[in-house]
Amino acid sequence: MSPLIIPPWISYRSYEDKGGKFAMISNARLHELVVIEEFHVTLMEAINSEVTSIEGLKKKFPLYENEVNEIITELLDNDIIIHKLEKVYNYKKNFPSSPPPYSIGNSDKSNDYSSLELSTISRIERAGYLYSFFWEVTYKCNEACIHCYNPGAAHKKGDKNKRKTDLLNRDETVKLLDDLVEIGVFRLLLSGGEAFLHKDFFFILEEAKKRKFQVIIFTNGLLLDEETLNKLEDLYPDEVGITVYSDDAKKHDAVTRINGSQKKSIDALKELHKRGIRTHTKTPLMKDTAMDFEATRELSDALGSRQTVDGYLVAGNDNNLDPIKLNLDINQIAELAFVRGSPYFIDKSNNFGRRDRDMKESVCSAGINIMSITPNGKITTCPSLPLEVADLRQTSMIDVWKNKDNVKQWKPKVRPARLDDEVRAIKIFDPDNPSISHSKISNSRPGTLAEWRSIKLENYTECGTHDRCTWCNAKCPGAAMNETGDPLEKSEVQCKIAYAKMIVAKALESGKTKNQVLEMVKSQYS
Repeated sequence: MSPLIIPPWISYRSYEDKGGKFAMISNARLHELVVIEEFHVTLMEAINSEVTSIEGLKKKFPLYENEVNEIITELLDNDIIIHKLEKVYNYKKNFPSSPPPYSIGNSDKSNDYSSLELSTISRIERAGYLYSFFWEVTYKCNEACIHCYNPGAAHKKGDKNKRKTDLLNRDETVKLLDDLVEIGVFRLLLSGGEAFLHKDFFFILEEAKKRKFQVIIFTNGLLLDEETLNKLEDLYPDEVGITVYSDDAKKHDAVTRINGSQKKSIDALKELHKRGIRTHTKTPLMKDTAMDFEATRELSDALGSRQTVDGYLVAGNDNNLDPIKLNLDINQIAELAFVRGSPYFIDKSNNFGRRDRDMKESVCSAGINIMSITPNGKITTCPSLPLEVADLRQTSMIDVWKNKDNVKQWKPKVRPARLDDEVRAIKIFDPDNPSISHSKISNSRPGTLAEWRSIKLENYTECGTHDRCTWCNAKCPGAAMNETGDPLEKSEVQCKIAYAKMIVAKALESGKTKNQVLEMVKSQYS
């Protein structure tokens, strides 16, 4: 009988904690997530390394012949392992991909998938491994988006891109991927710029799949022609994300500044879905497209794609403030507070948008279960938090992660327990006239991964000290860093959102109707 192999649609990483061995498995062909434990993991490790037949496994584990038979049958039945085919091209013929679910976020099995994924991520984190890694493979792009946060981006007419970078070479790529396997990374996100503009993109993808990473790709889809789609289909990415700014093609193209870009992005989503590749649409809200939110969601649904919505834009990673001028004004935020599914939605079912935060906890997962790297090898805590903690050309990801909790003499600054002025910090009700100024980098700014991981909400300059902070549901230190130069400062963009949600929530609780609330906001902040 032909040898056993782990097929190309399977992503796999094994771990060990006090409870024993466990492994996460993603099936990109059937769109399923599986967690296995103990002897299942032992057998998968054996197949992944050197033992490729049932008889060989029985010889290796002579006391467990019955268990070997049962587990191998189970893995074969679920296409987690298969018998090797003589010709690779027979994979598609013999193992056709299932149509992607309506979307993982909305399918019948979404709750099971999500809860299993989240619980396993927590277990991986507690065991001391890094779960996810975000790789910006290039800053080059074939669009010219007006809100781009990448350094050197051109945001308006007359700007010129400044994006020349010394990209990681093939040897550095292989070393990085090997190190990521060593520290436990399961999910690898490849992005740009436009990732497909990297001359070695498929080399990176092939090497990643050899190492059983669950690969997610962010792209605008403009380069996904027939040849590229065929190559992509053969490599089984777990998911491809494409940004759709609006259901209105003219508005979408005004953001990208490329005529016809929306049609190409939508065509790419359709082709990916047809080939059994799961997709999601990314929709960042901005003042000229926010009111298309529901129609854009319906478009995403029609494409069979999961939608993710970003409620605000951040300043550039080079501290360029142009992108935040595109953010919603308070009237728009208030209006979307009444739209179910928007990031600002408020009603009794979600306690009118309140969220209590533990001051002793970290505010996000940056540097905890996700890290990132720039095209030229600068290691950061998150793509949204460009806090450089190491240089890949001076050290390795293994060494960076090994010292993740090695805090030496550094201590975060002490801040006041309470600040009473609610409106003083809100300076940008008018997004066309941001009054944010770049502060001098604080001496208390963390500089290593260990220092960053020691930061808790109580260490931030103001966060958690205002009434509005109860409505700050997604504190992002990267937003603050890009605005001010210091991740521990407040983000005025986020403060504005929290303040807007607070006044809407309090008005609703006082008995005002939707129309009365919107009229009140309009009269005060127009």
